Amino acid sequence: MILKFFKAIWSVFDVIMFILAVISANLTTYYQQHIAFGISMTITFVLVGLASELISGKGEK
Repeated sequence: MILKFFKAIWSVFDVIMFILAVISANLTTYYQQHIAFGISMTITFVLVGLASELISGKGEK
């Protein structure tokens, strides 16, 4: 049972790490400067949007 749990987590490990890295980067820039936070959020949204397009296959012609 525990091994199944770890296998399930391992299958989405890269997604979890990406989300945690984005949260960490955005919180860091928030506490530094509000303008940097806005830029960081914009870059994050662009990267997530691009990644979702590539994953869904809509980027292929």
